[in-house]
Amino acid sequence: MERRRKVGRNSPKEYFEQERAAQADYMSRKRAAARDLEIPPVADPKRRERGRADPEFYLRAYFPHVFYNPFVADQREIIGDGIACIRYGGRQAVAAERGGGKTSIIKGLMTWGLNYGILKYPVAVAASGPYAKRILADIKSEYETNQLLLADFPEICVPIQALEGANQRAGVQTVNGQRTMLKWSGELIQFPTVEGSPASGSMVSTTGIDGAIRGLVYRGQRPDFVFLDDIDTRESAESVIQTSQRSRIIDQDIGGLAGPGERMAMLMACTILNRRCIAFRYTDRDQMPAWNGKRQRLLVTMPKNAESWAEYIQMRQEDQAKGDKHGRRAHAYYAAHRAEMDEGAEVSNPYRFIGEPLADGTEQELSTLEHCYNLIADNGRGNFDTELQNDPPAESDPETNNIQAYDIQKRLNGLDRGVIPSWSQVVTAYIDVHGRSLNWVVLASDSGLRGAVIDYGVDVVNSPQQGRLNDPENRDAVDHAILSALLTWRDRERDYGWPAETGEVKHANLVLVDSGWRPDPVYAFVKSTAGGYMPSKGHGTGRGMRKYGEPRQGEAKTVGPHWNISRLPEFGVNLANIDVDHWKRTTHDGFLAPESRPGSLTLFGTNPHTHGAYAVQVIAEVWTRVFIQGEGKGWKEFWDARGKDNHYFDATAGAIAAASMLGARTVEAVPPQPPQAAHPHGTPAHGPDRQKQRFLNRRSNSPWLRNRR
Repeated sequence: MERRRKVGRNSPKEYFEQERAAQADYMSRKRAAARDLEIPPVADPKRRERGRADPEFYLRAYFPHVFYNPFVADQREIIGDGIACIRYGGRQAVAAERGGGKTSIIKGLMTWGLNYGILKYPVAVAASGPYAKRILADIKSEYETNQLLLADFPEICVPIQALEGANQRAGVQTVNGQRTMLKWSGELIQFPTVEGSPASGSMVSTTGIDGAIRGLVYRGQRPDFVFLDDIDTRESAESVIQTSQRSRIIDQDIGGLAGPGERMAMLMACTILNRRCIAFRYTDRDQMPAWNGKRQRLLVTMPKNAESWAEYIQMRQEDQAKGDKHGRRAHAYYAAHRAEMDEGAEVSNPYRFIGEPLADGTEQELSTLEHCYNLIADNGRGNFDTELQNDPPAESDPETNNIQAYDIQKRLNGLDRGVIPSWSQVVTAYIDVHGRSLNWVVLASDSGLRGAVIDYGVDVVNSPQQGRLNDPENRDAVDHAILSALLTWRDRERDYGWPAETGEVKHANLVLVDSGWRPDPVYAFVKSTAGGYMPSKGHGTGRGMRKYGEPRQGEAKTVGPHWNISRLPEFGVNLANIDVDHWKRTTHDGFLAPESRPGSLTLFGTNPHTHGAYAVQVIAEVWTRVFIQGEGKGWKEFWDARGKDNHYFDATAGAIAAASMLGARTVEAVPPQPPQAAHPHGTPAHGPDRQKQRFLNRRSNSPWLRNRR
């Protein structure tokens, strides 16, 4: 018979287990209570509230060890720009003098936005990962050690300072029994989750511009403010390729961090290193108008007494050569003539000088103006203008033309897309052939090779998607796809043409088709077309190319300036051989030349931003000359690659070469002539009509047109 236990009575084993569980629960609650943090009240609520309304006061009140001098006008401008970005979004680029406190100001404003709940996820991006970590380390140090922040923002600083450098404690830390979820790493801060805290759960992250920018979206949270701190390095500022890469990262990767319909502010604080660097471009309102660029100067107005300052510099340098590194004779000269040497000068920061006394009791410097001229004497005027004036000297470097995308984008003629200007006389095109696309450009030109790009675009080539295009099993299919795409382009041009300003519809006089990669489909296409199309092959210093050379007698059917036409009897076609180095340089020169001049180039439309992708491809290569020392020394010329895609560049250069084949030449502009009596044969002896007639004569004798007859 089963023995029944009495209700409420446990066995010794069960009783022991219950006691042990109760004791464990008691100890767990005791340890949790010991870990549970108590947040004290705000020490000075009025100071905290005033800091919310007045960010300048906030910086001075909570960081007196950093901002111990009164803010000057330039610093107030940076503060104002930073607050405007934080509150309302947008983009702002400010170039300030090196050492002027711009980075410290923005770091302080980031803490202002976090502490008051205005920012939820700011990110600092620096020139490299180590520089970025220093920014985060500075911010962490303030929250760990700043007693003023601890007093007025205890809900933030008490949990942080309770870690005492042991980051692993964050995992079990609680406030009012709730975990703070605090994270305190070298690349990411997640502020403690505390009820009632404006900064509860907010984050701060940093990365180098060469880091994983797209990975900054953390647990679905996107940055709401990005601080770009001195993105240029000395090495990157000297490299066209690195500058172009960093610019794309800023515009595409960082600019794309904001979600659809979300606001994200971007503030760039920088110092200009040269006229090619990121800082120069983004503070130039012509090149980057969306960034509202500003450039600050330490020496706003030069002093009137240039002779005295020249003497000062000479004294300082002579005494330094004799061993007086502080130039005391020059300093004494300035002290004796300070009033007249200061006349007319204006500095942006009157506190920017070294006032500590030397061993002889004299102050090192008496004013910011003296500090400026000490830097000029010691480092040179060019260095001073670059580091402290944000006005680097114009580089007379003959090695590149320094063409920028905006130089091309702004060359607009105001005509609608596809419209041929009334002054043009021929229409040419070039089709750059690839396995997945045809990239083409259409150009209208006059007799002096003045050109207008009236249209450009990309047509899809439906090549096989599996395997590589050069695989033997794909060869026939790729050739067929290229031929089909070329026929489609031809038929579209034949059916629609291009409208002219005069109202008539015109067609391309000559279209060159790139045959350098896959000649067979191009030759087949040209043979199947009644006329107006010719295969083309480029020669130059590019990769995989043979340098262009003038053909020997009998090798070419026709020879022109930097091009020749040879007969390929085995294929039954004529081949246009082009000096691509020359015609690419002609393209860049055309976009830099004064408008309406012979050889100048313009683009259709009225909005420069329409041509962003086109311009990037046209500057994908820059003609460069480098002097090689040592064995084999001398000048080396080559195309320096800025970007990967250069298809529109190739096509534009080819279209200009095609215009040359029709007889166009760069000629000097004809000066206006006074009215003259009619020519006996009815044609003026001089003037534009005479120039046009010369062009028509050349065109009628053009070897390409002659070969078509």
